[in-house]
Amino acid sequence: MDERLIPAIYEAALEPERWASLFTELSSEMGGAAVYLGQSFTDRFGIGDFWTVGVDPGGWNSFGASEQSAQTNRTLAALLRSEGRVVDRREIIPDADVGRDQLSRVFLAENGLFHATVSVVQRDDQVASTLWIARDRAHEIEGTAFENIRMLAPHIGQAMRIHRSLRRSAADLSMFRSVLDGLTRGVALLDGGLRLLYANAAAACALEAGRGIVEHFDRLCANAPRQQRALQDHARRLTDGMGDLRIGTLIVCDAQGEPAWRVTLAPAVGASANGFAEGARIIAFIDDLARAPDEPRMENLAKWFGLTLAEARVAALSARALRPGEIAATLGVSVNTVKTQLKVVHARLGVRSQAELVRTVLTLRDG
Repeated sequence: MDERLIPAIYEAALEPERWASLFTELSSEMGGAAVYLGQSFTDRFGIGDFWTVGVDPGGWNSFGASEQSAQTNRTLAALLRSEGRVVDRREIIPDADVGRDQLSRVFLAENGLFHATVSVVQRDDQVASTLWIARDRAHEIEGTAFENIRMLAPHIGQAMRIHRSLRRSAADLSMFRSVLDGLTRGVALLDGGLRLLYANAAAACALEAGRGIVEHFDRLCANAPRQQRALQDHARRLTDGMGDLRIGTLIVCDAQGEPAWRVTLAPAVGASANGFAEGARIIAFIDDLARAPDEPRMENLAKWFGLTLAEARVAALSARALRPGEIAATLGVSVNTVKTQLKVVHARLGVRSQAELVRTVLTLRDG
């Protein structure tokens, strides 16, 4: 046996189905030795991942609850104390106990095995990875064979840490995806060019509806050219690190010019976003304005206060505490246009400040 097995060990960490062929080769190198690698909970040793050659891990099914826990099983407790060391089985399980101890009976006596090296090659939190290599009574593991196992064990331990980390990441990402798919709010992950990398169910429905925003050549697009330019400008400012716009909001109108969606762009940060959408730079929140009962419809604002539809849009955005520059960027108009319309809005609503405007608009409900 030589170090050529080490690269294969790390490949198996990334593709666990390779453990079987790796251990078959290891078994052959050691004259047909049985190999067992298990990763399981220390309080439920029968639950976890198992890779074996010459040993049936199904024997765990015969363990009683008290025999599966390191809290109550002295052999398991002693094995855990060997963490990081490859030891002769006899240091943990004396010869006289091979047939009586549940652990050794299942993996040694019932399989015609006697000599074994054992080790907990890695342990984190409450999970341990246990390596057994065993031979029959006539072929003791000693000398070069023992040293070879000691040489490989740390690499197997590191591989299991990688495997454990990947399993945890996959679980985290699965939960993250489930949470996003359960939201009624549309959420999409985009690269810097607005290429769509992920869309939850609500976002996919919004894009399929075709009411102002669509997926076009795998990119998030607004149908109206002016709104598309505003969307691209928001994305560019977010990803170019300009710093003055950390969140950008755009009201997207449908074919009749009615506000249909609020699209909010923010930087995509953290491992969760990039874990299943590699290259994600932007997270987009897509809100259906028809589903926002706490915001008065634009036409009602216009009707109640004698505003044009454009002025009502400015009033609604100002009521969300957006500054004139942000409103202008959202609507794709000039700041001077917004300031002019705000003067009209303040006069029609009888308010003198943005704070008063916020209080007035947010007390309204659809009639």
